[in-house]
Amino acid sequence: MKNNRSQIRLRSGFLLALALIFVLSLSSLSSRASADDLWNDSIYHIGDFMGVLTDEAEAEFNSRAEAYITGSEFDYVVMIVGADNYGESEVTDYFDYIYAKNSLGYGPGRDGMLLGLDADRENVVIRLYGRANTVLSRADIDSLYQTVREAYRTGGYEGAVDAFLEEAYRMVSSTGTTYSKGPVSFEDTFHTRSVPLSSDESGTAPLMNGVEMPGWYVVDAEHFVDFHNTGNEPRLIDNADILTQEEEAQVAARLAKLRQETNQDIVIYTDTTSYGLDNELYEMDFYVYNGYGVGPDFDGIMLFVNMDPANREMVTTAFGAPREVFTAYTSNQLDDILYDHLVLQQYADAFMDWTVGVENLLKYGVVDMPAWYGAYLSGEPAIYGDTRLVNEVGGISDSDTTLIEKDLQRLSETYDTDVVVYLTHKIYNLTGTGGDEEVQANEYLDLFWQAGGYGYGDDHRGILLGIFVDESSLYKIQVREYGSGGLGKAKELSENAEKRLEDLTILNLGSGNYEYNINRYLRYLSKFMKWGYLPHTPFVRGFWAVLCAIAGGIFGGILTGKAKKKNNAIREATHADAYLVPNSFRILGAQNIHIGTRVTARTIKRDTDSDSRSSSSGSRSSYSSSSSSSSGRSGSTSRRSF
Repeated sequence: MKNNRSQIRLRSGFLLALALIFVLSLSSLSSRASADDLWNDSIYHIGDFMGVLTDEAEAEFNSRAEAYITGSEFDYVVMIVGADNYGESEVTDYFDYIYAKNSLGYGPGRDGMLLGLDADRENVVIRLYGRANTVLSRADIDSLYQTVREAYRTGGYEGAVDAFLEEAYRMVSSTGTTYSKGPVSFEDTFHTRSVPLSSDESGTAPLMNGVEMPGWYVVDAEHFVDFHNTGNEPRLIDNADILTQEEEAQVAARLAKLRQETNQDIVIYTDTTSYGLDNELYEMDFYVYNGYGVGPDFDGIMLFVNMDPANREMVTTAFGAPREVFTAYTSNQLDDILYDHLVLQQYADAFMDWTVGVENLLKYGVVDMPAWYGAYLSGEPAIYGDTRLVNEVGGISDSDTTLIEKDLQRLSETYDTDVVVYLTHKIYNLTGTGGDEEVQANEYLDLFWQAGGYGYGDDHRGILLGIFVDESSLYKIQVREYGSGGLGKAKELSENAEKRLEDLTILNLGSGNYEYNINRYLRYLSKFMKWGYLPHTPFVRGFWAVLCAIAGGIFGGILTGKAKKKNNAIREATHADAYLVPNSFRILGAQNIHIGTRVTARTIKRDTDSDSRSSSSGSRSSYSSSSSSSSGRSGSTSRRSF
């Protein structure tokens, strides 16, 4: 503890000694200053602690600074220091301390500007005091930074000091010569920071509630005017550094291509903070203040991924025209794509797959869709031609596929109606009706029928078996009939016949034996088309035979008992008729067995014990419409934690 206190005393004493050394070493021979003077003319305002300026240059700069101070009622200070001067302190704090302790600045408010040059680290910082914070903008100071750095590259430290005095005096003089009346304040309206002399990095940062914001942020939002950037600005900004250079190039190229094809601005921005702002507000401000968006409504979609462990969230906002298709349903689908990858830290995959969903949404109005849907919307007819077994799932060998195709063709030609089987992974809600699963399945199969160019005759008659294999290890079966008959002797499939066909198809589907079930379905469909009805399976026929035998035995026993009673046979009664309803042949406890009465849409678990994949269904997005803090530009936003 004693050592720490000693170090603190030494450090404080060191800073005070520096201040005194600065005053004493730079004091002028004349002592014209008095307490009532507006500025301290008893010291040099150009101080070179590192000896990088010649004596002649330092004297000339001080003489010029004094003339500029009286001419503009504003102080111009230059300090050239090294690491030994400020030690472990922040160099900006060191400059502020020296400025205050030496009564630098003009008037009661200590108006002035300080150029600090760190000769050891080759850094530059510009500090503002008093009136400088109100009459000079961030753009002015960034321009001054750039002027000083360019002069340093060509003229060294003397060139930098000369350029600073000339440009700073010009800027301040253009604002008038009325100095501030105080009180003295060292609070910045925006933050100026130390940056390398050799770079073009911005030397200023906006402040909001004392928090240093990123350089692009506009604090004075009320006076912000919408603008369009040149279009060459990056559409991928990975401040969180979650992508490799190769991945960044890949995603950036994808975003550029998407902008060209859709004429929409698609922007992805990652960071490790939202600087104390709500993620949604921060995202919208980024889009607006950086001039993103196409056309008068600034059309585009932006994704912001905040990697802050305490505030991890993905936020997506649609501006302008895309708001029409960016609904609660489609935005949640886009978030599902991101979520599944982000939780596994697959960031590049997340962004690439997300852009595919965005492209589908902007071009076709849907996020998730099968490969054939785009061709259908483009008006391409008969995309499958003569292919009647369309298998997007796999699991059927080439030889079995050929045999099934032949059976489908034979049935179609024999009965003059199209017979088609479609295996796909899931039910896509392409129409956006939001109906139940059976309604969505029917609408999806109807679109597939049209897109494939199926159907015989003007009424496109035929029958379609749809088998859906979704990601949760479940199966769904659907049978659809099209046209006005033509299925053999029956004019159309009855609802009961459809259900029975579906029942017959699902017998062994849970094992993934698709060809067995499809062949079974075709066998019974062929019989229906030939006879006009579906025969019972051997199991059902056997079941009814056994049931009839049992019923016949009971019935025969009853009659035999009555006959024996009439003949007065001497035998003890067995009371078998206790199971019969009096004056009826109905047996108590008998069950009515209904065949083929399951609902049209079936769900059948697979036989495998594998767990279903992790899903984001339990994590839903929050959807809303809101406006940015700038000019009131509105957007539709979806957000979800991950």
